Amino acid sequence: MGRCVRRASALAPARLKGARFFDNVIWGKTQGAKYGKLAVGPGIEDLRMYGNTILNINFTHMSAKYDPTRHHLDYNLFGMVHPDESTPSPHDAIGDPGFAGIPMSGDDAVHRRAGLTRADFVSASRPPKPPGVGASRR
Repeated sequence: MGRCVRRASALAPARLKGARFFDNVIWGKTQGAKYGKLAVGPGIEDLRMYGNTILNINFTHMSAKYDPTRHHLDYNLFGMVHPDESTPSPHDAIGDPGFAGIPMSGDDAVHRRAGLTRADFVSASRPPKPPGVGASRR
């Protein structure tokens, strides 16, 4: 976990240094390649994201900008990546993970919001595995 470095007021963006985000699923209804799931703010430093399945990632929504020297992303599976938001790392994959009960769709008629179980998240695709899986990723 990262630690909150400074929060000047309720209106000021939080500062977070050293955030670690490993082996998560962030998925939902598509809203175009730029919007839909994970937003990263400008106060995030030394972000490390590995082994995640994420519909998409958005930096500009919260007035941040992707910076590979501050945002270390690799070995993730993204549903889609907008070129204005980030650049896939060499080991990232992009595509539909093929969840059993959650289609990659923006259609409300097929996108379930309730009654989901662990079985719905069974995937035909997984994020690429880094060397030494199980070792500490620091």
